Amino acid sequence: MHREKVAGMVGAILLLLLASPVVSEAATVESMTLDQMAKRAEAIFIGKVVGSRADFNAQRNRIYTYVTLEVERYLKGGGGEREMTIRLWGGQVGPYTSYVPGTPQFIDGEEVLLFCSGSRARVPTLLGLSLGKFTITQDDVGERILKRDISGLVLANYRTDSRPVGTPPTRYRLSEVEARIQSALAN
Repeated sequence: MHREKVAGMVGAILLLLLASPVVSEAATVESMTLDQMAKRAEAIFIGKVVGSRADFNAQRNRIYTYVTLEVERYLKGGGGEREMTIRLWGGQVGPYTSYVPGTPQFIDGEEVLLFCSGSRARVPTLLGLSLGKFTITQDDVGERILKRDISGLVLANYRTDSRPVGTPPTRYRLSEVEARIQSALAN
């Protein structure tokens, strides 16, 4: 009798745990070097965010955010378009919110360097979620600096933990990154 009660309680606890919503704090993407990203991306460009909007997909079971950018220049791909729209997972449509860990946020007026995939037959997406987004700022002497915030990502084949939210972003010089991209594409 006692075993049956314990088994029933254990079963009820397991059922509650399985039925509880699971909150994911990180997304896993393949770890890639800058060279690998340059070769895999279909388009690499520098641009400025000019707007965004979120909408449901055709089946109304997913929310996507569409970010429109004014292109300064392409480092790879692109058909010379001066405006590019990329699609991100998640967003908010009315009272409905979809959050996908590892998906970067964009701010109107923000200047960025983006590595995109899927630009041939559909709306491009970022290569590796936030791994494919670098925000451009200027340092104290006016040099353009890149920072990349990959908190919320677990990089497969690199480490087994994610960077906690609030970890300072990694910084790079734009001129050095551009040179590395050109070198990777030349090989």
